[in-house]
Order: sequence, then structure tokens, then C-alpha cells
Amino acid sequence: MGIEQIQKIHEFGEVNVIISILLCAALVIALRAGWEKLLDVLGLETKASLQKKALEQRLSDMEQKIADFEQSQHDYHGQSITIRDDLENNQKVLQDGINELKMLLINKEIDDIRTTILDFSNAVMNGRNYNKEQYEHIIDLYDKYEKILDQNGMTNGRVTASMEFVLKNYQDLMDNGFKK
Repeated sequence: MGIEQIQKIHEFGEVNVIISILLCAALVIALRAGWEKLLDVLGLETKASLQKKALEQRLSDMEQKIADFEQSQHDYHGQSITIRDDLENNQKVLQDGINELKMLLINKEIDDIRTTILDFSNAVMNGRNYNKEQYEHIIDLYDKYEKILDQNGMTNGRVTASMEFVLKNYQDLMDNGFKK
């Protein structure tokens, strides 16, 4: 049976068979295009075209969601940078405030120590008697005063003469004895 078909093709001619196949293919394509045109004119859609439209719509929706996501990520990144910059600025303001407060406390402590040393020196100059522990407390306080000045790059110039008087008086009392 297969041999008979091949012989018929030879009798008909191979070129004619190829042309016939091409014409059939063109006819199928034309019929399909005509069918789609007819459906379009009538406003009808095939299941395949509905599925294609639904798929295209889903793709479009996904593309929009991706674009929205990328935009939100960009926005979040921008907000993150703004928050970071605000935090850095707030930290700088806070650090400046802490440094200012620290200097105020240091200056207050320096002033309090100066006042204590000057009061002590003045009282000794006016004849008031103190015991050895009180002198040693003032000497320790003066050492602390000098250390605070040194740690903060400051200089003494306010209590030097008074402290020299206190130290001289202390040495005299150590040599001659404290009054009881």
C-alpha cells in the first residue's frame, strides 16, 4: 500500500505535491486569520484568546506590583538614610550637650575647691586654728584641684599664693606642734 502511494506521487509529480502542500498550509493560515477576524467583528472571543488576555493581564499586574515594590524599597531606603542622618545629627547635638554639661560640672567643682581653699587660707590668716586632718584634707583637695586642671588643659593662677601660705603654715605646725 505504501509503495502504491509513492508511485502515485511520482505520477502526479513531486513539484506538484510540494505546491499542493504549500497551498493547503496557506489555506489553513488564511482560514484561521479569517476566523479570528470574523470573531473579532462579531465581538466574540475564543477560550484561547480569553486565556491569553487573562495571562497578559496577570503579567501586567505582576509588572506593576514589581514596580511598586521597587519604588517602596527605594522609598524605604531613602527614609532609612534620612533616619540615619537625623540620628547622627541628634547624637552630635547630644554629645555637644554632654560636653557642655561636663565642662559646667568641672568648672563648678574647680570653683568649689577654690572657694574651700581660699576660705581655709583666709581663716588661717585671721588666726583660726585647725587640726592636722583639716590641713591634710585641704592639701589633698589642692592635689585634686591641680589634677582636674591638668586633665582639662587648664592652668592654676587663683589659689597659688593662698596654698603656699597654707603649706608654709602646715609645715610650721608640723615642726612646732598643733595647738590642742
